[in-house]
Amino acid sequence: MGKVSRNVSTVITASTRFPALRSAPRKRTNAEKLHIKHVGEIVHASNQAHGALFHVFMTVACGRFEIELAHGLWHSVQSDNGQRAMLEAAVKARFPKPTNSYRTGILWAIAALNNLSTHRNDAAHVEIISGFPEIIPAMSSKRSSSERLEKSPLAKHWRVMRGDLFAITHYLEAVYIGLWNDFPRPLSRRPKLQFARTTSESTQQKRRLTKKLAQERQRLSSRQ
Repeated sequence: MGKVSRNVSTVITASTRFPALRSAPRKRTNAEKLHIKHVGEIVHASNQAHGALFHVFMTVACGRFEIELAHGLWHSVQSDNGQRAMLEAAVKARFPKPTNSYRTGILWAIAALNNLSTHRNDAAHVEIISGFPEIIPAMSSKRSSSERLEKSPLAKHWRVMRGDLFAITHYLEAVYIGLWNDFPRPLSRRPKLQFARTTSESTQQKRRLTKKLAQERQRLSSRQ
């Protein structure tokens, strides 16, 4: 009897029932593995873009050689969104003229990254589970994030999203070089984005639509 008790005691120990696993709780499907790769690509590209933002912030707000000062200020803000807002304020103070090419270019890049950040955060923070054979957001996910991912799955748009992030990064580095050398304008034109939509682009589309409607009304009235 004593031997049986000892065996029962061994069976019900926590370490036996709940082993400390250091691997995924189950075998991942191919769709899950691909999603993990896509998330990594997006997060990496986003980090590159924010590194370029720091370079621009340093030259705009602190000076070319004030690396420690810029570093301290930049990392005193605990979110990417807050850092972008701080850079926006610095740019508007440094370049008060609305038509300044550095001002318009940097604010354009910030607007584009603000737009992309929503989708980047969806990719990085939404729990994904296998729905056999596809992957779906888990019940723990924020409703708005889940709806965006279901409407525009990461597997379909990750490549153009990553491309937009890298295009913005290259543009910001050209801005940084221009500022560093006191050139009158950035060394690159703004790239054409495929996924992100900036505020200025939305406004331009509305203006074009308004103009087109006005022309159509004028055409119709001239016939009467």
